[in-house]
Amino acid sequence: MVWSPAVPAAIEVLERLRDVCASAPCRLVAVDDIDIALQPLRYIDAHRTGPMPPAALYASADRFKKSTLRLLWLLSLLSDGRPDNWSLYFSAMSMIIQLVFTRDDAIYEEDGDLETAQDVLDAYRLYMQPIDRVVTSIFESQNEAFFPLVRMMGIQFVSQQLFAGVLAQNATGLPEALFLGGMRRAAGAKYLAIVYQELAPDRVAIAPPNVRAVTVLGQAEGIAYPFDGIRTQSVYAGSLVNGWEGEISAERVESLSPAQIHALRSPLTVWPGAKTFCHHCAQVFKSGQGLRKCKGCRRALYCGAQCQKHDWSTVHKVACKVWRLVTVEEEKPSVRQAIAQLSLDAVANFPA
Repeated sequence: MVWSPAVPAAIEVLERLRDVCASAPCRLVAVDDIDIALQPLRYIDAHRTGPMPPAALYASADRFKKSTLRLLWLLSLLSDGRPDNWSLYFSAMSMIIQLVFTRDDAIYEEDGDLETAQDVLDAYRLYMQPIDRVVTSIFESQNEAFFPLVRMMGIQFVSQQLFAGVLAQNATGLPEALFLGGMRRAAGAKYLAIVYQELAPDRVAIAPPNVRAVTVLGQAEGIAYPFDGIRTQSVYAGSLVNGWEGEISAERVESLSPAQIHALRSPLTVWPGAKTFCHHCAQVFKSGQGLRKCKGCRRALYCGAQCQKHDWSTVHKVACKVWRLVTVEEEKPSVRQAIAQLSLDAVANFPA
């Protein structure tokens, strides 16, 4: 964690909350809960070029976790219906998540002792619950009139949380695939849907350096359940056709960015577990069971004719046509080269 303008912004938000909590007759969080986050943040603000706060400035593991969780839940509740304050609340939440990792670093430097990988994973899943609540709110706000004014703040917050997953993975010491598998949750599909929308050429062109949707795409794919991921990718393919006024052609697919082509690669590659269940009803295939594969895109699997028929009429008809053209496009040498040059590695391209 390094100093950034978000640090004093987070301090301002927490100091306001502290004043309110100190005078309120009924408290969701205690003043001491806020102080647990304020103390190391004030230290970071006073030492902008380092060092990071020493272990002595942090509360004990149990107290720190309880207090920071209360703060995250409070901030997630305060952000509801308040897009004018998203920037302040989101900065504060991101700073609190970063404090989790700076505390781990401080404890490790002093004692050389950290929690087990499972303990870190379990704690991080708890921290993500209020974060997921906010991401769900961002996702559900996309059709609101105010959303274009706050869209960048929303995707920046989503990107920050997916990048934070890299820090959490490092803390567990687990391989990326194993860590992301442990972090799969229902909200993962919402992260993925938001990231998909930011891969369009016009969105990439205006995105600032701290909003790197293509870099966190793999993280978003990894935390989505395979069934949810397939459905989200199918809906995303359909949304592209809406922008094409219903026309599906090779020329339209050629207009997609390399990031979009990469995002639309076979879901059987993105989620290998998707080979084990029906893509319509989610029923797990039994050993020796005959299954049906779409003859058009060869990406969708079904347990029977009825599921294939229903999926075709509701989702797959459009996605299938897009996927077939994407398969042709992604094999072109120029497209493969462009995809190879994308900043897809979240670790190698972690924000400075």
